[in-house]
Amino acid sequence: MDAGRDLSWSEGLEDIGFVIAADDALHEELTNVCGLLDDDDYVVDMNDVNCKKRPRINYQKEELLRLRRQVEELKHELKVVSESKRQCKSIWAVAARHERREIQRAKEEQEQLQTAVNERAAFIAYMKRMLGKKARYAASPPCLQELKLVAQASLRTAAIHAIADRQRRRQVHTFIQAGVLAQEEDLFRASLIVLPDSRQGVRVINHLNLPVPYRVAAQACWRATCGDLRPSAAPNASETLERIDERTIYERFRQPCRGGVTAISNTIRKYFEDDDVDMLVWRSVLEDALEPHKFKGVVDDMAGWMVCRPHPDDETKCRLTSLFQMPLEAHGVHDPRPATSYPMDAILSMLKPMSFVSTRGSIADESKVGFMDVIQKIPIPSMGTFLERGRLFEVAIKTALNAAITSFQTKSTLDCNEVCP
Repeated sequence: MDAGRDLSWSEGLEDIGFVIAADDALHEELTNVCGLLDDDDYVVDMNDVNCKKRPRINYQKEELLRLRRQVEELKHELKVVSESKRQCKSIWAVAARHERREIQRAKEEQEQLQTAVNERAAFIAYMKRMLGKKARYAASPPCLQELKLVAQASLRTAAIHAIADRQRRRQVHTFIQAGVLAQEEDLFRASLIVLPDSRQGVRVINHLNLPVPYRVAAQACWRATCGDLRPSAAPNASETLERIDERTIYERFRQPCRGGVTAISNTIRKYFEDDDVDMLVWRSVLEDALEPHKFKGVVDDMAGWMVCRPHPDDETKCRLTSLFQMPLEAHGVHDPRPATSYPMDAILSMLKPMSFVSTRGSIADESKVGFMDVIQKIPIPSMGTFLERGRLFEVAIKTALNAAITSFQTKSTLDCNEVCP
């Protein structure tokens, strides 16, 4: 190659690909030419028959054969370079092509869906004109939307499962809003929020890393809230449990509170078990046809989630995130309503004992007693009653988690001793 050219060796091979002929017919003609030249290897002087044949080298044939060998070598090198380039394609280039195809497919599907929506909208408008009356559509059944339970057994059970399933679907959105969807470090946070119906409320978040598998932690929490480790109600309270199935319960709770009213909490609790996450959800029911309480008390309106996931680096550990939220004013409060201005800093500071971050250690009795004293100072009587009950569940959950951690670590130690004597 010329020294004055700036092409590298690999670039030169790529250029040779356009020069080297890949035509089989041309290759065959080249072979025929070589055959003709074979017939002319020797030249004989016919005027002198006694003269010996004088051998003569055919330089044209030698040059042609040399060029053929060089062409074959260059073709082989070109093939090697081409295969090497194909193997070194960037994974990002492949991903980019894949994403372009997916975008195009999504656009086509969107156009098809939009066409279908337009067709159905036109059909609905036509039917409305034909029937001559206004169609009425609801986003969801009234009982589900208003958190009510009817008396009929089959509809009642269906509504309980529907409310729990909707609560499960709302978990991701709620955790994103709270900023804990991908939380890693241990965290406790109590904050003031505005609920979807524009009421003021509080939200309490606990996130912690536990040295037990996620399913062990989730089952311990379920036992503490709905199983054999569930706390007993206060002496002046009444409680009824209705087990819908082995993973779903409906509880009805009543307790007198300050101000001469009755605190009512009817709550659905359900345990969802998946391959990579276990979840406990709970949601208060605002009205139950079997237990009418309108104008007779204040009704709890709490929603909560407890999510257990495997630790990404160690399957023997997990991450537990608990979130519950409730309005400051319960349903059913008679007029005149309490003042809408509350000492929020004082209320939030009262929620600090509900931190789960200390779960690794034992739970001190002093903290429990102190919390009960604090509850009496909350300026919203119904909230104090519901938080007192929530504190009982929080202590039961901590105790169950501590026991699960101890049991798992003991079992792991015994297994290790058997394997490694």
